[in-house]
Amino acid sequence: MRMTQVKLAVLAYRMDHGELPRKLDALVPEYLDAIPSDPFTGKPLLYDAKKGVIYSAGFDSTDNGGEAGLFILEGDYSPNDFREQKDLVLKIDGPVKKERAKAKKRIPGKEKD
Repeated sequence: MRMTQVKLAVLAYRMDHGELPRKLDALVPEYLDAIPSDPFTGKPLLYDAKKGVIYSAGFDSTDNGGEAGLFILEGDYSPNDFREQKDLVLKIDGPVKKERAKAKKRIPGKEKD
């Protein structure tokens, strides 16, 4: 839920500015009151604009640079079932084209052909 909140703020920023923010701090205070904390470390959630990911350090509490690990569930779900777990990653959808940011500023019916 926390990463989804940050993703929505990043997407709103992208709509307004035509690009992803370089750092999550750019979202405060206009899009978020504060950067939500990573439940595993207590520190702010992590972000890599170049990779287009928001992430948590995950069960090992280690920042692996936004690299999602493999996990295997065996039988009944338990946190102990995770193997080779790295970061918990939420991908930000596709690249932005500058035309999108400009499009919202156009007046309907006044487009040029």
